[in-house]
Amino acid sequence: MAIIGIDIGGTNIDIGIVDESGKILASGSIETSAHDGPQACMKRIADKANQLIEQSPANRKDIAGIGIGSPGPLDLAAGAMVHCTNFPETWGDFSMTGALAELMSLPVEIDNDANAAALGELWAGGGKGIDDFVVLTLGTGIGGGVVANGRVIRGSKGYGAELGHIAVTGGGPKCGCGSRGCLEAYASATGMINMAKQLLKTDQYNDSTSPLRNCAEDELDARMIFDSARDGDPMALEIIAKAGQTLGMAIGTLLNVFNPQKIILAGRMAQSFDILEPHITQAAKEHAFKATFETATIEPSTLSANAGLIGAAAVFAYEQKQKSND
Repeated sequence: MAIIGIDIGGTNIDIGIVDESGKILASGSIETSAHDGPQACMKRIADKANQLIEQSPANRKDIAGIGIGSPGPLDLAAGAMVHCTNFPETWGDFSMTGALAELMSLPVEIDNDANAAALGELWAGGGKGIDDFVVLTLGTGIGGGVVANGRVIRGSKGYGAELGHIAVTGGGPKCGCGSRGCLEAYASATGMINMAKQLLKTDQYNDSTSPLRNCAEDELDARMIFDSARDGDPMALEIIAKAGQTLGMAIGTLLNVFNPQKIILAGRMAQSFDILEPHITQAAKEHAFKATFETATIEPSTLSANAGLIGAAAVFAYEQKQKSND
């Protein structure tokens, strides 16, 4: 059995053929070009998927179906986005699952990208073999996926586990969701970049020799902050400390709420787990019950750059398993 995994992002869409063990047999990507409209995008996805099938060792008859990891919120029954801030409104009335099922003549399952990340960990990553864990995806924003008793928690309408929007303070910087004080506003790449811009304007760092000062505001990214911190830059170290402490505070809350066996950090920022980890651990220990802290581990994903594709394919594998069990 093989599955087509489709990881939809605002800029690019990763597509791959994944075998039943979570191994990627062939993969590629296309530009999302969301403003071209969803129908045109689904057609390009289908064309690329067909091309990858021919390049992979899997035969077309071996393809069991398609799994999609998509930005949310989602109407899971319709297979459509619901008020997704990074996509045009036309996508909200469009069934991605219906269109791809027709184009590919295959069954299609969909979930939001953070739930997909959790299912990927359950299938082939750090969550394999355990029943209770939480995934935080750290990137431009922060997403969340919760697995309890071996099943992903979606909530009554499928909008649950928006863990990036846990309030970590009253007030604070405005988040992309419109609220203030969200975890995402502090500990995402966007939050860290905004923090750097603010610190560069303060008296404390007015005469700073930080390499971040030599970078145009629109060129700042999280990688630069992590690199500068590794070189001992005081301002970058302050940003890392604040982001890590805030993340640890939220993780302490998650430990108390869900009592998981693991907290798994995924996404590009998780590749710098080593420099964030001391701050995360200290704050999580301070904010969690002793019992929930001591019975859980906090660790980076082992799926690395392939997490999105594997997670997307895992959406299909998981849903098929649930249907066979019901």
